[in-house]
Amino acid sequence: MFLVPYFEKMQKTYKGKNVVPTKKYEQLADINTGEPVNINPGEVWSCYDVTFVNTKKQQFIQPYCILEKNGARVMIKFQDITEKCRGMFSEEDHLFLPTFILEQEYNEIVAEKQRAAEERQRIAEERQRHEELALQERNKQIMQKYGNKYGKLICEGKVCLNMTKEMCKEAWGEPLYVNSLMVKGLVHEQWVYWGSYLYFDNNTLTGIQN
Repeated sequence: MFLVPYFEKMQKTYKGKNVVPTKKYEQLADINTGEPVNINPGEVWSCYDVTFVNTKKQQFIQPYCILEKNGARVMIKFQDITEKCRGMFSEEDHLFLPTFILEQEYNEIVAEKQRAAEERQRIAEERQRHEELALQERNKQIMQKYGNKYGKLICEGKVCLNMTKEMCKEAWGEPLYVNSLMVKGLVHEQWVYWGSYLYFDNNTLTGIQN
C-alpha cells in the first residue's frame, strides 16, 4: 500500500526528533492521563512516535504524530508537512503552514528573519546617516551663501522680515499658492502656507501672519 513508504518516511523524518508546532492548540487531551494540554507556537516538543489512526469520524486513515513534553503526551494530525515554512507563523498565514516543523528548520527560519531584520536596520541607519550628512552639507552651504544672521534662521526653518523670496523658500519651501497684486509698479504678493502667510513687496518680506 502507498501508506507504508509514507509512514516509514514520516517515522524516519520525525520520530525521536524535536519539533516546533506552528500554531496554537488548546485543550488537547493527554493520551495517558486525559488531562488538558495546551500547545503554543514556537515551543519545542519531542516527537515520541508517528502512527496512523482510523476513527469513526474520518473516512480514511490519518497520519498522527505523538508529541511529548514534560511528561505529557498528545496526538496531533499531520497537515501539509512537506511544505517549506515561510515567515514566523502569523495569524494571517497559519492556514498555509505545516502543523509543525523540525526544530532545526524552525531555528533556520528564526535566524533568517533575524538576519533580515538586522539588514533592514543597517539600511535604515545608513540612510539616516546619509540624510544627516546631506543636511549638514546643505546647512554649511546656506551659512556660506546667506551669512550668519539669515543663514542660521534658514537652517532652523525660520523666516524674518527683510528676507528675500529665495531665503524664504530655503526656510519654508515652496508655498501652496501665491496671490499677486500690482499697485503703481510695486508688486505685492501673499504666499500661502499651511496656517501661515508671508507678504512681500517686490522681493522683500514685509509681513508674517501665523
